[in-house]
Amino acid sequence: MAPPLLNVTPPQFIKLTGKEMTELIEMQNFVAPVIKNILSFFRQGFINAFYMYMLYSPTLNFVNNKKLVSIVRRQKRDKRR
Repeated sequence: MAPPLLNVTPPQFIKLTGKEMTELIEMQNFVAPVIKNILSFFRQGFINAFYMYMLYSPTLNFVNNKKLVSIVRRQKRDKRR
């Protein structure tokens, strides 16, 4: 008889005391927001980089660039007044 290919053992249930449980939960509550902040920071950076690309890419349609130029000129003109 051939040996089983996968030697599957049932999962071992970890027994934790109440104190250990609260420590685990506290650690999770501390670590989760940190990770979330880092991820949102990266997402924000990506969005900003994408907008910069959209604004300054020469491949973008001419109309948008003309609009931008006219907006900038209008702002300069309003400052002079």
